[in-house]
Amino acid sequence: MEITKVETGGIPFLKKTTVLEQGVKVLKIKTEPQLVEAEYEGKKSTKLECICSTQVLDPKEVKWQMNATTQNFLIDKYGKETKNWIGKEIEIVIKQSGSAAAGIYPKDCSLEKVIA
Repeated sequence: MEITKVETGGIPFLKKTTVLEQGVKVLKIKTEPQLVEAEYEGKKSTKLECICSTQVLDPKEVKWQMNATTQNFLIDKYGKETKNWIGKEIEIVIKQSGSAAAGIYPKDCSLEKVIA
């Protein structure tokens, strides 16, 4: 059987290590957030995902999968219609809530501990 190579690459996901090491402080939402199926440690969930620009990375665009806290914060700030979020700039930080793993959150989002 002859097979062809699978394309790799594309737009990378935004990761905590990228935020910390590359100094990403602001995301600008470029595409309308869409619900996508996600799986983490064997648990399936639905998350909002969009493409954002970072102004500092190469490539400058990343996929941002939002956790529920971030999704709710952005709904409160910009409304339920995700088309209206396009073009918004969100200042981000790494924060931790309780014993949960640290994550990427909007800076103004209220959580217990800011990591960086």
